[in-house]
Amino acid sequence: MMSNAAPQKRFSRFHPARLNSASRRPLRLLAYLLAIYLPAGILFSAFPLQEASTQAEEIDPFYLKLSRDGKYFFQNGQYGEAVKSLEIAFFGFIDNPKKLLECYVHLAVAHFKLKNVEKAKYYLDEINRQDLLEHLAAAQLPKGLLDEYTEITSRLSRPEGGSPEQGERQATPAPKEKPALSAPSTSRTPLRPSASKPAADRAAHLKKLKQEIKADSRNAALYFQLSGAYLEQGKTGEARSVLQDLLQLQPDNAAALFELGRTYGLEKKFVRAVELYEKAAPSLKKNIDFLYETGKAYFELQDYAKARVQFSAAQAINKSYRETENYLVRLDEIERIRKQKAERYLGEARAQKDRDKKTDLYLRALGQDSSNIDVYFELSGVLCDGQQYKQAVQVIAVLLEARISDPRIPVELGKAYLLSKNYGRAITVLSEGRSSGGYSPELSYLLAKAYLGKKMFREAESELARLVGQSPDYKDAAALLQECRKKKK
Repeated sequence: MMSNAAPQKRFSRFHPARLNSASRRPLRLLAYLLAIYLPAGILFSAFPLQEASTQAEEIDPFYLKLSRDGKYFFQNGQYGEAVKSLEIAFFGFIDNPKKLLECYVHLAVAHFKLKNVEKAKYYLDEINRQDLLEHLAAAQLPKGLLDEYTEITSRLSRPEGGSPEQGERQATPAPKEKPALSAPSTSRTPLRPSASKPAADRAAHLKKLKQEIKADSRNAALYFQLSGAYLEQGKTGEARSVLQDLLQLQPDNAAALFELGRTYGLEKKFVRAVELYEKAAPSLKKNIDFLYETGKAYFELQDYAKARVQFSAAQAINKSYRETENYLVRLDEIERIRKQKAERYLGEARAQKDRDKKTDLYLRALGQDSSNIDVYFELSGVLCDGQQYKQAVQVIAVLLEARISDPRIPVELGKAYLLSKNYGRAITVLSEGRSSGGYSPELSYLLAKAYLGKKMFREAESELARLVGQSPDYKDAAALLQECRKKKK
């Protein structure tokens, strides 16, 4: 909500067409502010996380065709061609888990048959990471394909990892002379134990670390080792408890905040993870592992603008770091699809005659792309036409909260206040707009009418005289000037 003394610099003469990535806060603020005033049905349908329409209706036909082509190639044994089609198609299914699961299963099996084991593992991991198996019952997957998927999952989950050749023949594996070792994990900060141990050894290791911590309770490295040992066993709750103990002693330990956030991420508690990452950020903003994990958390929360910032920073350090490039490609595609939808909603909004439906469509457009400033002004105008002045003020106040500078802001705010007969607030806003260099005939006209509403005839006469001197034929300014002079007498 804007105060009477809003900073004048917000109304400086600057007219950006779109919000930059650092200022893309209006969507969240708009949802919060308009929820107070707009009918629940309209607001509920306006934003992507709350959208009531079926996702299948909004899948681009381009991606559906690619998916059909990929499945056709797959069924005919043309796995290379299938991969080419499906690795583009899945971008269109990011918001449709059933379709995404179908796509990933085909890709995993196709890559395995092409002996691309790492790629097959990647898609299997994505299925697990995104919990796509929850949608298995709804997915349209042939039994034969499901059997192959299950077999490949089983093979690749073994320590030896299986092999593509084993996927094509069922020969009995030769006896091994010694057990295969798991691949060494990449180094992470802080360091974690990497070698697998028998259960008895693991228990002894945990006991030893606990004793060492008891003897040297301020040694942070010991806490990291103990939490890492728990994570190796999949005990995220115990790992969290260890890191929380460390943070009780060292609340500003950035590495501990990061590791605790990453542990929450493993539990898919991304809101809590992001809270911890943001606390650690000042100390770890150049740590590529931190940037990557933070980007992943924002991505999972569908805060795509912030995810892009983190992944771009990671890529600036190391272009090929883990899946950074893949995430950025996905973000580009998400943004393209969302802007495409926003433009469609915007076109429908401008053509719609029914005011409630028009408002709904404008909100849908903002729900897909909150960076188009023009939409806020158009929506504010629609709300004013419907005498929803408070809501109109809230829409423009969102731009103020995001620190957007545009000369239309004081005009639109002043108009909404004037129409709601809040003359004092209108005078404040319009005066600030003019003093910061945002003069326009409309601003001057609205300010004069606000003075008249407040019965400040001397100020109204002065403003109208200035306006008529510069724009003699502007609306009914000349007639208002004569009326004002009569009232002053």
